[in-house]
Amino acid sequence: MKTGDYNDNAILIESLQNGDEMAYAYLIDTYHHKLCVYANSLVKNIYSAEDIVQNVFIKVWEQRTRLKSDHSLKSFLYKLTYNEFIDLYRKNQSLFSLEKSYYDALNGIVQEEDSE
Repeated sequence: MKTGDYNDNAILIESLQNGDEMAYAYLIDTYHHKLCVYANSLVKNIYSAEDIVQNVFIKVWEQRTRLKSDHSLKSFLYKLTYNEFIDLYRKNQSLFSLEKSYYDALNGIVQEEDSE
């Protein structure tokens, strides 16, 4: 199959479903930079944005047999990128909450020792 054939959404999805590594490489070449720019606009950190996009492409490959040829692959990639951002945000909020609890507990111990 020629690379130009991958411009057709249905052909690209069918090729991905069949495990075509050239189709996967085409997908990455076409969307990597665009998705990194989008992810960076959300997370404001280029390294986190690149991690998000890498996770997106891994998920696409792992779930390639479930792709639907009547859906826009481009929209799917952007939606996955947004969902990865939300997951990262929630994880960071959870870590921040744990860190704050830890510091609050330490502060309580220090204050108790100072008052003795």
